[in-house]
Amino acid sequence: MAKRLRSIPPAVTVVVGTVPNAQSFSVYKLALCFASPYFDTMLSSGMREDNTNSIELPDKDPEEWKAFYSIIDPSQIGQVQSESSIDEDNAVMLTKWFHEFQMVSGSLVLMIIQALNL
Repeated sequence: MAKRLRSIPPAVTVVVGTVPNAQSFSVYKLALCFASPYFDTMLSSGMREDNTNSIELPDKDPEEWKAFYSIIDPSQIGQVQSESSIDEDNAVMLTKWFHEFQMVSGSLVLMIIQALNL
């Protein structure tokens, strides 16, 4: 699936942060919807974000977004990158993102526990 998905261009723009430090990211709508009920509702129910294919997260940090999205980015599947892993340095921050966007799965919890050596 990842190979076919990578051949489809990203369909959503996520703007993270506030001007002048805001950054725009092109992301896969399907990846967001599959990973998060929050994004699934936002992008499939006729809300503004669904109609514009754009999400604004002004109260978020662009660097944190990069770490968060790297976990669900289908273009990273099968690639070894330290940037797309949960480790002791980013586990607490990512936990907050996962909670806010309703991403509670056994595999994410296990990855966080392992990263924190609990």
